[in-house]
Amino acid sequence: MEYSESLRCCRPLGPIEQYSAFRSHLGIYLNVCVTAIYQREDEKPIKPALFRALAAVIEKHPILSAVPVDIPTGPRFARLDQIDLDQVVIFSEVQGCTDSKVALDQMLEDQHNRPFQHRPRTPFWRVRVLEDPNDRARFILCFCFHHALADTKSALVFHEDLEHELSKPGDGAFVTIIAASQAPLLPNIEAIHNLPISPRYLASQQQDSHRTPETWSGAPQNLPVRTRVSSMWIPSATLADVKQQCKVQKTTVTALLMSLIARSFFHVLPAEYTSIQGDSAMSLRHFLPLPITSHSMGCYIGTFNEQYMKTSESVWQDARRTKMTIDRAVGTQGADMPLGYLGHVPNMAQWFLDKIGKPRAAGFELSNVGFLQSERSCHRYGIQSLLFSQSAGACSAAVKISAVTGRDGRMGVAFSWQEGVVADNTVNEVMQTLEKLVEEMVQSKD
Repeated sequence: MEYSESLRCCRPLGPIEQYSAFRSHLGIYLNVCVTAIYQREDEKPIKPALFRALAAVIEKHPILSAVPVDIPTGPRFARLDQIDLDQVVIFSEVQGCTDSKVALDQMLEDQHNRPFQHRPRTPFWRVRVLEDPNDRARFILCFCFHHALADTKSALVFHEDLEHELSKPGDGAFVTIIAASQAPLLPNIEAIHNLPISPRYLASQQQDSHRTPETWSGAPQNLPVRTRVSSMWIPSATLADVKQQCKVQKTTVTALLMSLIARSFFHVLPAEYTSIQGDSAMSLRHFLPLPITSHSMGCYIGTFNEQYMKTSESVWQDARRTKMTIDRAVGTQGADMPLGYLGHVPNMAQWFLDKIGKPRAAGFELSNVGFLQSERSCHRYGIQSLLFSQSAGACSAAVKISAVTGRDGRMGVAFSWQEGVVADNTVNEVMQTLEKLVEEMVQSKD
């Protein structure tokens, strides 16, 4: 009997959880990371405080003690009996890591190419800590997790709770093997909220996407996946200026980013490409009933998409149009979304495998998970910068762009793409163009 078969069942996976479980099982998409740069007041060894804090966070959020099992036959969550933190947390010393893009990107690329596997006392999440031996006042902590367990808002909850627990006074003994949470799992979104699908939308989702020759979406959907990662930062003063301009222009930062990213692609791509689709993720938890709150850990996200044309009159016009699309998507409260369609897929594994070799619908996908407030009550340990990143996907947009804003007010932006689907230099040029367009936008106001 395999180890996973001996674990106690919690509940079946809902459709969106199955979506992530099958993606991982088939090697289509592996995981998500939210990485934080922490500031600390003392220079004591981090391990005792971190292990005590992790024990408290695990007790608070039962999904951290659950693992997806029986994916091919009957996907369900099972509960671990114990968690061995020595199997979960890896510590490394890297000179200059807190200021090094190279060290950060290398660490993230390694994480995004490492699948989760069933092993005793090992959950489907892990923590990687990087410390600079010459800068003990700061350290990097990467929380990497299986997407069936949680969405990225949940990862912000994880870091906030960890920050709070780290800042509690405490010294002395700590344990490496802790009891798993015995609390029941929170319900999946489909169990507590209706996600209606109209006949017209159902029919549209059952058709293969047909990409026109002038629409760019990278190479066709294919396996295997090797993820490449590159990060950039938008300074706090620049981001504050952009937010102010968005207010004046009656749009949002997410809508503007979608528009700017599309424009950046058009600057870089060959002239024959005049259209690109952008997908975007959005949190649905703000209208979900209890027990789901803003501080829950689980998977409560939907998506929308927007088409962009090279001939568009202005970035701001596209941004306002995108905001209208977001507002409509929010107003539907999950109706006629790909999320709801997942419940109508009879065979998830075959549905994914049927996509292989076919064109991608989207050229890029943006996920902007928002920000942490600058005000905080804890002082011994504090989050400064944040960076959100994802594995590339064999059956999704050619380039994934993930954004989050830390307590220091700067936005971390990570680009991830599948090796062989998009050229590295294409992504690098898109990133450089995006930085330039943001800078020009700020300078033009002066």
